[in-house]
Amino acid sequence: MPIAAILSISDNGIGYQWFTEKGKLRHTGLIQWDAVAAVDVFKRDMFTLDLICAQISGNEQDPIEFDEEDPNWEDLIESLSSRLPGCKPWTEWFSEVAFPAFEMKAQRIFERR
Repeated sequence: MPIAAILSISDNGIGYQWFTEKGKLRHTGLIQWDAVAAVDVFKRDMFTLDLICAQISGNEQDPIEFDEEDPNWEDLIESLSSRLPGCKPWTEWFSEVAFPAFEMKAQRIFERR
């Protein structure tokens, strides 16, 4: 599963990029909104702090992971709840995932039925 950087958020979906070959080879992709099958949120223990992450699974592609260090993170989180009917908004999941510190607490915030 690639950890990706968000390039764009549009009516079409989420544009993203990731690198392979030790950063030498750049790849791009697009997750269309209607192809999002599930969104899971969780945190990674980074030893001195926690990192909130979102994993987006598409119908016919490997899951893509984004994290709160991405400059477009807030736009992504707002877009998930506004563009995916039934997706839990930030206010309903953040505290449950973030606290207590350094304890893994994953949550599925969207699943297409």
